[in-house]
Amino acid sequence: MKICIIGYSARKIAPYLQYYIDYFLDQNVNFDFITREIDSNHLDSSVLSNQYVIESIRSNNIIGKFRNIVEWKIKVEKIIKENKYDGLVLLTGYPTILLSKFIIKNYCKRYIVDIRDYISLFGNVFLKNRFIDALNNAAFVVVSSDGFRTWLPSINHILTVHNCPNKCITSKKCTLVKSKIVRIGYLGVISYIDKNIKLMDYFCNEQDFKLVYAGVYDKSASLQTHVKDRHIDNVVFYGAFNNDDKEELYENVDMINAIYGNESLIVSSALPNKLYDAILYKKPIIVSENTFLSKIVEEYNLGISVDINTNPVNRIREYIRDFNEDLFILGAKRLLEKCQRDNNFFMEMLDQFVSGFYGVKE
Repeated sequence: MKICIIGYSARKIAPYLQYYIDYFLDQNVNFDFITREIDSNHLDSSVLSNQYVIESIRSNNIIGKFRNIVEWKIKVEKIIKENKYDGLVLLTGYPTILLSKFIIKNYCKRYIVDIRDYISLFGNVFLKNRFIDALNNAAFVVVSSDGFRTWLPSINHILTVHNCPNKCITSKKCTLVKSKIVRIGYLGVISYIDKNIKLMDYFCNEQDFKLVYAGVYDKSASLQTHVKDRHIDNVVFYGAFNNDDKEELYENVDMINAIYGNESLIVSSALPNKLYDAILYKKPIIVSENTFLSKIVEEYNLGISVDINTNPVNRIREYIRDFNEDLFILGAKRLLEKCQRDNNFFMEMLDQFVSGFYGVKE
């Protein structure tokens, strides 16, 4: 008996791949996994014995991209047929759409679909219908945000899984209540450049605030150049960091910057990791209004929603002035408890999925 995890991206960035790998290893489940690498960017030494790597040549034209898709589909179906897997786990909507006809025919109710982002292919009615058919025939569907339910079909077997810790660091206190200079931190992949440039301009040389950026920079030169050109002296840049460094970095942050805008379902329906950082490290979070994230933040009293097209400085000052630490801590605790309930239910369903092939566990 064997299960196959199917990803459409590199191993190091495949959404939630490691979670399933760790689970199957812990449960002594025999499994393989498939990843897709562009231009042989992977390190050969890192390829495991139960890993299939499908290489694609980078292409900027439609014909080349279509050829890569077709070749990937043919190779994956060949691997599945040769190994005669008992169940499949499909990471994101792309492999689900590409393999939809095959999995519905051969693996009806024997595969899991794990969705971590909005799927832009939904703009194509034909592909959208294929995706919906695949979801309807899945054992169950996993999403990382209940906001995805606004654009997914109404089916009963959708489960929500949160990328959050098993428990909060209860000894943590909100540094916001004692900071003379409020440090607003953006940790992670530094993107949403236009939003951050606006934020820098709003807070330009406000001496009671400091903007802190740490992580991998996406076009970061434009941010750093902007700071230099505008002579902004209250913005600090740090480089990439490991997850082991995150707690120490957050010690030097009072509020979290999660202002991504609300222009598309990609951002308006998602729940980013920064939300879980907020409840773990006890840092109020600043988010874009009219998003599912803002709904959660307001419901659990975890921060403030702003319109980045309007100067938010005074609103943030008012939030800090009226900040209620007890209310924030209670909200963080309530959200964590909900996340744990959702995650525990997912684990029960995953156990049932595996036991369907391996017998009922004692």
